[in-house]
Amino acid sequence: MLVGIEMVAPAEVGGRVHGGRAFLGLWAMRHSGIAAPSIELLGLGDDVLVLLAQLSTSAAALLAQCCTELHTLLKGELHDLLRLQEVPSNVIKGLPGRYWIRQPLLGAGGLVHIVGHSARECVVLEGVAHQKQRDASDACVWKRLVTDPMLIMPTAAALHGHWTLIADRATHLVHVLHDGCSLYTLEADAMRNPCGVATDGTRAIVCADGWVHVFDLNTRQCTVTWPAAVAVGGARLECEHGVAIHGNEVFIVDQRGSRVHVFSFEGGHLHSFGGKGTDPGRFRQPWGIASCGPHVLVSECGGRRVQAFTADGRAVGHVALEGCGTLSGLCAGTSKDGLCALVADWDQCCVRELRLLPWYPA
Repeated sequence: MLVGIEMVAPAEVGGRVHGGRAFLGLWAMRHSGIAAPSIELLGLGDDVLVLLAQLSTSAAALLAQCCTELHTLLKGELHDLLRLQEVPSNVIKGLPGRYWIRQPLLGAGGLVHIVGHSARECVVLEGVAHQKQRDASDACVWKRLVTDPMLIMPTAAALHGHWTLIADRATHLVHVLHDGCSLYTLEADAMRNPCGVATDGTRAIVCADGWVHVFDLNTRQCTVTWPAAVAVGGARLECEHGVAIHGNEVFIVDQRGSRVHVFSFEGGHLHSFGGKGTDPGRFRQPWGIASCGPHVLVSECGGRRVQAFTADGRAVGHVALEGCGTLSGLCAGTSKDGLCALVADWDQCCVRELRLLPWYPA
């Protein structure tokens, strides 16, 4: 723990010392977002510098700018660390009414779907968000893609190519749309209260009351059903709002357990990560989850932040969204600026955009 340390001798920390450079801790900590009193860090060894960089991507970028040698060290040690940054100018507002948004979906060409409800109706809105002035009242032209009476209580949605899937908790159905046209519904005798859905274009994964149903989109049949229970103790998941397909694995958010559990498509529990807390890698009421390149993103409705993980559950970046409300579902995709994510702000009825950037300077 660095708080309270005035100076650290090289012999105490071990490792090779980058001599001749002093880091003023108070200045560095303020710019990295790590709260600390006045600290002077002088002649730190490699292991302490790497530890400081792991605590904050801002601190990593700050340290990496000191010299080429240090940049090379940190880039090698923390090659998969990410900076998640909100793009305030790309907050999507201007919806036609006050809709509480459960799930945003990001398609090709800037196409955005928003699944939500107001006091009077449940809808899926479709719009092409402009790249400039998204917060203006006319920044997005929205049309109602799906309206009542088809939807009663939409809880989650998934988008893959031309396919859109919407889980309706009230009717116990999953609606399947192709290019915005309703085709059919997925249903199973044992499926009740679906609250999470994901698809890879050929399969649909539906979480419903502690059970997972796998559907074939071509035959519309449920091919396998298995209990969403972890291997140790057989504990059943609760409030599994978020589900994502990442590679050949299924990631399911356990909101009450504050963890993410990873399963095979046949229902075998592979591993879990997370736990209650506010430190990186832990959660306060996780809600949404999305696959984003080699990473997995998780939104926290209680923690009001978004975290990035490797496939094995190692935390590699996070961002706390200042001034936001409760966060719900999120999605990820690629824009002209690289990897990006959209996360729904439930309380403020808007969608916020994040960018995923490498932590090190270009």
